[in-house]
Amino acid sequence: MSASWMKEIYSKAGGILLGVGVLGILLAGCSEGTVDAPINPAFIAGHQAPSPKHPLRWMGHWKGEGKREQLVLEVLEEFCYTHPQIDVSFRFASDILPEKSQQAAGEYIAEMIRSGNYQWDVIWMDPLIYHHVAMELDDREWGKKYLVDFSEIPGFTERHVASLIEGEYTSRYTGGICTGPYIEGFYYALWYNRDLLGKLGISLDEEQVDESDLLKCIAKLGQYNRQQERPASLLVDFENAGSVSRFLVSLKCSLSDCPEGGEAVTVSNRLISLIEQMSEAAQPDCPLVLEADSWSEAARALIDGQALFFCDATWRYNAFESLDPEGLKKLGLAPPPEFSDGCRHAIRGYISTWAVLKDAPGCDEGISLMEYWSRPSIAEKWIRYTKSPTGLKGSLYDPLYGKDAFADYQRRLVTQHRHALLDPLLFRDEVMDEEFELLEYAEHLLLGKVPDTEAQ
Repeated sequence: MSASWMKEIYSKAGGILLGVGVLGILLAGCSEGTVDAPINPAFIAGHQAPSPKHPLRWMGHWKGEGKREQLVLEVLEEFCYTHPQIDVSFRFASDILPEKSQQAAGEYIAEMIRSGNYQWDVIWMDPLIYHHVAMELDDREWGKKYLVDFSEIPGFTERHVASLIEGEYTSRYTGGICTGPYIEGFYYALWYNRDLLGKLGISLDEEQVDESDLLKCIAKLGQYNRQQERPASLLVDFENAGSVSRFLVSLKCSLSDCPEGGEAVTVSNRLISLIEQMSEAAQPDCPLVLEADSWSEAARALIDGQALFFCDATWRYNAFESLDPEGLKKLGLAPPPEFSDGCRHAIRGYISTWAVLKDAPGCDEGISLMEYWSRPSIAEKWIRYTKSPTGLKGSLYDPLYGKDAFADYQRRLVTQHRHALLDPLLFRDEVMDEEFELLEYAEHLLLGKVPDTEAQ
């Protein structure tokens, strides 16, 4: 074998190895499952490497929620491709926190702020997480000190539907700032099990569910349960879900929050009176609330007919679809309960999903990511994937155009010209103490947990 021939082989092999090495560096720009940015060597085989990338650490959300998770992963891939100068490290919040809950997220974020050790630049953030951080830091306006206020970012307001950013609505539970793009929109809904309803011999009016319907359902459930080994409940809820709270809020709002709303004392008396009637009618054969340990357990209870109703927002659609696509077909949607002489309303809202820590090293890159989420093409995908409204402009697709029960429910809310209400606060706040005392007492009464001293 000649020396010249050997030299040619080594030359070609070296070129191949160099190409593989450079390709590996290019593909390392988007990593999942690590906080540390990859190390870029200064030289490779005598050639200077590209300038170091700017790191961005993103705490994701919606893992295990079907097409919502799919959308996050698609945005991650697109953003990495269109921003090659940014090195993104990504993990879902559920893989970081001790448990996937707003309280755990709030405690985790508060500890980052207290220590000054910012492990993430973009964090999972919604009004309840904000509230838990505020409780940890004893500061309702902590966001003004530590989060980017996107209302101050040029062009941010114009990317949202008219009047969404202006005024107090979107910032009322986040210390007066806009924490990020308002991607997610939702309506309150009364999810119900069609099969169980049929077994009870009840035809539910999907236009309106009132107090007489609730009492009828309780009576029928009592008769049904006497023939069953395991009784079915009227409602299912799980910790921090707010199903019972939304159920009660809807009843109260039908009297108090519409034009010509009733006096507070009258509203309070009527709400408590109805809960007392329901409790009396439920004895001894109809549990009013099944308290599940987790979302999946609550969803399974509803699908399997262990509960008739689950009062939650339309955002549960993707979670139901991911958990049990066939089971989703058993479920219907109706407006949450209202008093028959109250006004028909539709409670809706918009929330942001992420925030950017202003003192984090990747703050500027985090702003770029949130701006990417605000694009019309993302709004279009969001509505198609989730069948939910969005606060972003630009979508040509309307979730009302679908042919399934989910789209039909939203279509009914709009075509009935219901009085639009903004979603009320579901966690206690000093500004709304009297209202919370009423709802808290009503919830304890519904759950059968009223202490003797409180009932007197």
